[in-house]
Amino acid sequence: MTDYNELKELLKQDVIKDLDLSKFDFIENYINFSGKRLEDIDFSDNKTLKNVLFQKSTLIDCKFERTYLDSCDFSHAVIKGTGDAKYASFKDAKIYKTKFRDASIETCDFRYADIIDSTLQGAYLLYTDFYRTAFKGITVFQDAKIESSSLNYISFETFCITCDNLKKNRAGAALVQENHEVYEEFLSKWIRLDIVKNEMSIIEGGLGSKFREAERIYRQFSALWEGRGHNKDAEWAYVQGKRMERKRLWHESTTNKFTNKLKGFFNLLMDILLGYGVSLSRVFTTYLMIIVLFSLVYKILSGGDMGSCIALSVAYTIGIREESIPAIETLSIFQTGIGMLLTGFMGFVVANKVRKS
Repeated sequence: MTDYNELKELLKQDVIKDLDLSKFDFIENYINFSGKRLEDIDFSDNKTLKNVLFQKSTLIDCKFERTYLDSCDFSHAVIKGTGDAKYASFKDAKIYKTKFRDASIETCDFRYADIIDSTLQGAYLLYTDFYRTAFKGITVFQDAKIESSSLNYISFETFCITCDNLKKNRAGAALVQENHEVYEEFLSKWIRLDIVKNEMSIIEGGLGSKFREAERIYRQFSALWEGRGHNKDAEWAYVQGKRMERKRLWHESTTNKFTNKLKGFFNLLMDILLGYGVSLSRVFTTYLMIIVLFSLVYKILSGGDMGSCIALSVAYTIGIREESIPAIETLSIFQTGIGMLLTGFMGFVVANKVRKS
């Protein structure tokens, strides 16, 4: 459709379906779709949608692929794909100064899109694919929630997203790749949309690298937030990335399986005992555990009362030498070494937190 008067007549209806507006001139003609229900409307390949309003509208299976959107407004809109080869899409779109404030976006394709100086404030995004989406300029994510969506290979020109924007899904995971069932459901939606012949092989391939993808996304966020001074978020992403690394080593390794599983085991120990160097409470707990453990060993070896054994263990942990039976003195050397190592590590964690506070 290219005729303005014909579209103007359609706008008198509450529901508009099955239109091809790829050739319509939105620059010369002011169009307001606010409050309308739009189904299967194709805006793709339109040179410019400028100042077009979709406020409080419902867009079902509408496509804006390869379209340049300039200062459009989707505030409080519902943008949804129904699945089974029907979907909402902004794939390859250039989205400039466009508002998605408080919008609900589900099963929507933003792959390869450039989103520039736009706002997603308060938006809720579910099963949305941001593969290789570039966020440029100042894009606002305040109070936005992203659930079970793919953030693989996204890029941020400036800081705009925080860990609070990542809403945990029904599996308790912040990223869709972390849970097998959730990611399989996500992949199944998008594989059907691409109409690929061998669906199962591609789904299995995606599931086979889920932890690698999750690790990469968390590491990217950690670097982004560290560079912007959001240290708490950066530490959280770093820890999550290390845990995804452990799962990758245990479940996705096809070569050097023994070595990788051993690396995964030491990764687990670093998590439990030291919190990967960012958790002071875990380091301190490990320090106390060493004192208690050696106290029990000393009680067994010496037969003395527990209070004396604890005092002896504390002394050996902090490096104070006391005479005892040969077996205990031999063990004490090992305990003192561990105690010095943990003391130094605790100092590193404290100094790092003070530096970043």
